This record gives sequence, C-alpha cells and structure tokens, in this order.
Amino acid sequence: NLELEPNDRLLVDMAGRYEYYSDFGSNLAGKLAIRYTFSPKFSIRGSVSNGYRAPALQQRYFSGIQTFRGSSQTVRVFNNESNITRAFHIPSLTAESAFNLSAGFTSRLSTSFSFTLDGYIIQLKNRIILSGIFDRIRDPQINVILVDYPGIDLVQFYTNAINTKTY
Repeated sequence: NLELEPNDRLLVDMAGRYEYYSDFGSNLAGKLAIRYTFSPKFSIRGSVSNGYRAPALQQRYFSGIQTFRGSSQTVRVFNNESNITRAFHIPSLTAESAFNLSAGFTSRLSTSFSFTLDGYIIQLKNRIILSGIFDRIRDPQINVILVDYPGIDLVQFYTNAINTKTY
C-alpha cells in the first residue's frame, strides 16, 4: 500500500496484493483511489479496484441429504467434484472476480453541517451459488443420471452461475 500527498489538495492511495492458490492459480488485485480538495469546504474522490475470491472448501466439497416431511421427497446436494455433478455438465468451481468503481463529492458547509454524495458500480463475475432444484420425476434425463440413487428425488450443487452488477 502506498499513500501519497504531493500537495495539500491531492491525496493518492495505491494498493496491490498478489495471491496464489494451489487449486486456482494466481491473482493480482489492486486499488487506486484519489481525493482532490478544492477548498476546505469541497472535495471529490474516486476509486477503482478489482477483487478475487477463491471458492471456499464447503462450496467445493459440501454434500448433504435432506428429506422433507410433508412431501417425503429427498434432496441431495452433490459436491462440485462428484460424478453426478459432472453428468450435469457442471465444471469445477472457479474463482469469483470483482470490479469496483466509485466516485463521490463531500462538503463541509459549517462545523455542524456536512454533505456527502457517493455513487458506485460493483460487478461480480462467476458468482458461486447453490443451484436450483432438479427433479427426477419431472425430467426423465435426470432420472437416467440418478439411476444408482433410487432414494434421491431432487438434486442440487454449487456452481459458478451468475454475474451481477450493483449500482
């Protein structure tokens, strides 16, 4: 992390981080933030950064079985590395990545009144979620995949399924 204040109006903050995961490779994440003070009463600021999150162990290897009392249906969550998950053509989990952009305006009009306005965009790619439920009774192809699991009615698994943007 490096913070510079080249004059009494400008502040520059830079940060970087290198990570290496034996299962997912390496990543270089960084941030650049700037604040410019027009006067003691008005400033603007902005930042841009990226992020990275490797899948947690429980997202990759969790499996479980649950039976619902009212319907007597059994749902199984197969782990992301199982043959059943591969039969659904779900690849191994990859890391989530993020891109962040923000800008803001600050004002201190008096000792008892200040005003701040900020905006941001956060974009997440390859977000890891628990899938929807796949029903072997409603889909004959799922029934074929689960032929060796006669007591399982419904199937779920963790997958990199969505990209999101937040404003």
